[in-house]
Amino acid sequence: MLSTFEITAVQIFIICAIFNGLIFSMLLLTKTENKLANRFLSLLIFSLSLTFTPYAFDLKPLGRVLWVTWLPFSLTYWIGPSFYFYVKTLTQPDYQPKRIILWHFSAIILNYIHSIYHLFAGGSKVFPWFHHFAELLESFAIISIIIYFILALSEVKRYQRSIFDQLSSIEGLQLRWIKSIILVLLTTFTLIIIYLAVNDQIIKKYLVVPANLYHHLLLSIYAGVIYWLAIKGFVQSQTVALTNVPHYTLNQAEVDGATVKVLIDSMQQDKLYLDPLLSLKSLSKHTQIPEKEISAALNQRLGKNFYTFINEYRTIEVKNRLLDPNYDQHTLLSIALDAGFNSKATFNRIFKAATGQSPKDFRASR
Repeated sequence: MLSTFEITAVQIFIICAIFNGLIFSMLLLTKTENKLANRFLSLLIFSLSLTFTPYAFDLKPLGRVLWVTWLPFSLTYWIGPSFYFYVKTLTQPDYQPKRIILWHFSAIILNYIHSIYHLFAGGSKVFPWFHHFAELLESFAIISIIIYFILALSEVKRYQRSIFDQLSSIEGLQLRWIKSIILVLLTTFTLIIIYLAVNDQIIKKYLVVPANLYHHLLLSIYAGVIYWLAIKGFVQSQTVALTNVPHYTLNQAEVDGATVKVLIDSMQQDKLYLDPLLSLKSLSKHTQIPEKEISAALNQRLGKNFYTFINEYRTIEVKNRLLDPNYDQHTLLSIALDAGFNSKATFNRIFKAATGQSPKDFRASR
């Protein structure tokens, strides 16, 4: 009689998630924008998908060959560094990684040796010291993920500070979704750590759900993360290349002198703020003042970053137009766009912060 092969709904969901992740990891390699960043994202999704496979099925009947089936789990070592370098290359489009970064991915080699060692040695420990060291390294794999996530978060924060110093419009560039990814993945791996740290008896004793149900729930969450990350990563927001503006301090005479006057004249007379794509680089080109001097003058003399400086003039422009009867037939959005804003939500937020009123209330109260 032929043996029957049983598969559960959870396993079907898991298998689909794995194939979905593998497909999207390949599709990411075909994208032309952010090519280097997408390679690391592809590696991340690929690693997440294959790391998942040993937990998706009951592999105990395979006996000694079980150690070979755990080889994909070794890709856990690549999750942290691939995510970190994805964020780094996304926030620094001109970043060119050097071969030395391969050391970040090298721990996987020892784990492969460990699995192959057990394939031949079975459960016996011919070299106990090697076995225990490899086991310790495996335990560190998930901890290393958390460390790399923290490093990635610092890269995102650095980029967010830079865009306020260099851009006048930042819609779609703040990388909030990267923070969401970090939160989701950290939560997922925290649950995995909890699961690995306790045995089934403890789970049965202290949880209201059976251990196998908790196992299936955890796998389902992990599968959902792969679906979400693969799709979200594929339709990712694009970033812009920012100039590496070093910290620069002007002497008092320079701060109080011509630099600030030229910047104010470029707003009041030339109305450069009407350009929704105005950046520190384009303002520097127009005024012939180095970017570092503009940034220093704004921070030291006016106590503002570039983003705030430009949008204050846009807000003033909108207020003047709302007070002008000639603009009564114009919609609030059209006035905002003409003044240099390129987002209704950003316009409403900045205008209310500056005036204490919404644009609609301000027009009605004139």
